[in-house]
Amino acid sequence: MRVTDLSKRFWPSRRILLRSVLLVMIPLVVLCVGLYLYAAGGRYVTTENAYVKANVIIISPEISGRVTMVGIEDNQPVALDQVLLKLDARPYEIELARTRARMDVIGTELNSLRADYREAEVQTEQANEKVKHFKRRLERQKKLRNQGLGSKNSMTRPTMHCSSRKSRCRSTSSACRKSWLPWAVMLPSQLNTSAISRGTIDSRTGRCRPRRHHLAGPGIGCGQQYETTGRGIRPGR
Repeated sequence: MRVTDLSKRFWPSRRILLRSVLLVMIPLVVLCVGLYLYAAGGRYVTTENAYVKANVIIISPEISGRVTMVGIEDNQPVALDQVLLKLDARPYEIELARTRARMDVIGTELNSLRADYREAEVQTEQANEKVKHFKRRLERQKKLRNQGLGSKNSMTRPTMHCSSRKSRCRSTSSACRKSWLPWAVMLPSQLNTSAISRGTIDSRTGRCRPRRHHLAGPGIGCGQQYETTGRGIRPGR
C-alpha cells in the first residue's frame, strides 16, 4: 500500500473541505450582518411627510348667513364673477332699518341740544348785559356818595341786583355747558359728530351687506371647475 493511498483515506479532499467551510461560514456571516443591521437601525422607525393637494378651490363669504340658493353643481366649470351661492339678506335689511332709526333718534337729540344751547347762549348774553348795566349804576351811586349826594341805602339795591345777575350768568353758563357735556361739545361750530359718524358708518355697512349676499368667485379663472367637498353646500344651511 502506498502512502498516498493512506493520505486519501484519512484526509478529506479539497472540494469536501471547501464545501464544509462554505456551509458553516456563509450562514455565520449572514447571521452576523443581520444582527448588526438589527442593532444599528432596526429599533428606530423613520417616516417621510407627504402632502397631497386636491384641485379644489376654497371659498368663504365676507358675512355669515343662511344659504338660500346654490348656483353651481359638483365638477361644473365656472366663469369669473359667476354667482356661486346666495345668502339670506333679510337679517341685514332689518339691521339696516334699525341703524337708520337709531340715526334719526340721534339726529333729533342733537337738534334739540343745539336749540337748548342757543337758548342758553341768549340767556347768558342777556345776563351779561344786565350785569354791565347794574355795574354802571353801582359806579354812578358810588360817585354820588363820594360827592355827598347819595346815601348808603341807595347803593344797596344796585349791589344786590349786580350780585344776583352775576349768579344768574354763572348758572346759565353752567347749564349751557352741562347740556352739551354728554356730547363733548363746547361750541355749535365745533360740534362733535361722533355719534352721527358712527351711525353713518353703521348705515353704510348695513347698506353694503345686503349686496354681499351674492357670493361670486373672485380670482377663479374662466374654465376652472368647482367641487363641493364633504357634505357640500345646500340651500337652508
